[in-house]
Amino acid sequence: LMNKPKHTLCTSSDDHSRTTVLDYFADVNQRVFTVGRLDYDTTGVLIVTNDGEFANALMHPKNHIEKTYLVTINGFMQEYQAKKLEKGILLEGKMTLPAKCYILNSSKNKQKSIIQLTIQEGRNHQVKKMMEYFGFSVTRLERIQYGFLDCGKLRQGEYRRLRKFEVNKLLKMVNQSV
Repeated sequence: LMNKPKHTLCTSSDDHSRTTVLDYFADVNQRVFTVGRLDYDTTGVLIVTNDGEFANALMHPKNHIEKTYLVTINGFMQEYQAKKLEKGILLEGKMTLPAKCYILNSSKNKQKSIIQLTIQEGRNHQVKKMMEYFGFSVTRLERIQYGFLDCGKLRQGEYRRLRKFEVNKLLKMVNQSV
């Protein structure tokens, strides 16, 4: 379990010599995979594993594993917009699955809102596109939870081994969805 820092890529290498998540695992003598991807400027919960099948099972859309984000946007989000996200919206010709959306802070004067958004999918740039649907731009994005996992006291760039009961619980989540 890693707390992914900003300006870090979720890829094995980069032609432009930017930092990748795998740079943090240089001392690991096995091939490791990220479970899904977080954008270059997105921080937070990221699972890294040496088990490709486990990674694929966790990422498979049929499993509907919830991912929760703290999203800061330029704009004043209103309740009716949050309700639309909760029902699903049309993105790129396909409806999103229902989301959970809580407006934590929204200022009409500052034209800034902070929301907590939980999705069950992992489409490319999905959270940003969901905000763009309403004309908002994302200024800060942090994944605060993956399923039941959060970063706890891990600082950005730090990681810890998943505990056996956590791996078992993740496996159970995946197997129940099959």
